Amino acid sequence: MYLVGGGGLPQDNSAAVKLYRQAAALGDADAQNMLGTMYENGWALQQDYVKAVWWYRKAAGLSNASTKGALGRMYENGWGVSQDYVQAYKWYILGGSVDNRDSVARNMSPTQIAKAQQLAREWKPSEPYGPYLDPSQCRFH
Repeated sequence: MYLVGGGGLPQDNSAAVKLYRQAAALGDADAQNMLGTMYENGWALQQDYVKAVWWYRKAAGLSNASTKGALGRMYENGWGVSQDYVQAYKWYILGGSVDNRDSVARNMSPTQIAKAQQLAREWKPSEPYGPYLDPSQCRFH
């Protein structure tokens, strides 16, 4: 509510960030996803794709479906990570983003698609940080 104002509350970006961080620290996947979105889009926080990916990975590790699609977008565009269509396709599969999956597939070979499908089958929710990010990067809570 503080992020946009409403429900009788004024817009207060500082309060919104503080509350989302508190909830995220308690393992709330929706709050982690929102912090990722805020960093990705520069809402109430300075835009930072690396931090967005970090928060999205935390939320995806807790099986937040919309976050998985966001990770696909980050990999497809090379925002905060190296552009990687295999990873993008994997995250789109996991997030149920069929249109995005099909779109990125146009840039992939059959071998790459098979690899992405294999990675999606092997992914487990216990992978909160993924293979590319070190949990010690948590210093920017």
